[in-house]
Amino acid sequence: PIYNLKPKEFAGLTKWFNEQSFNGKLTKLQLKSVLSSYGLTPTYEELQQMIDAVSVDSSGIDLQTFLGLCSVKSPVHDHQKEIQDAFRIFDQDGSGAVDAKELRYAMNRMGNYNVDIHNMLGEMDTNKDGLISCEEFCSFMEKKLLTYSICCAYSFSRIIS
Repeated sequence: PIYNLKPKEFAGLTKWFNEQSFNGKLTKLQLKSVLSSYGLTPTYEELQQMIDAVSVDSSGIDLQTFLGLCSVKSPVHDHQKEIQDAFRIFDQDGSGAVDAKELRYAMNRMGNYNVDIHNMLGEMDTNKDGLISCEEFCSFMEKKLLTYSICCAYSFSRIIS
């Protein structure tokens, strides 16, 4: 199959792209719209970085590039297991939750000494119990992964399937 896509996927993605694109490109505005449907709010600078990461034309992503990204299924396999494995590294005592002390330790080990731990904890701790559960961690990391990796364009295919 062309672009490692099944004919139905190819047709659906092409149709979706044509409906969403402007002058044959997904611009920052269209990317923002798609990511917003996932509850994400990337800045225009982040959107430009996504475009620049995959396209030689800084004005947007053309159909060929989009289909190429959508056909790369292996790198976008199931990040859930990898994120859960990362959570276990943060969860040093194995309690199933990460507190501020564990978060600070993990961030320091990664060389991030100037991170506002309380702000980070506030972003991740959606139930406001002062701890980050595996579910909260995974949800936060998945959103960050979508925001910062245009390779998650494969997710677009779920919009039209």
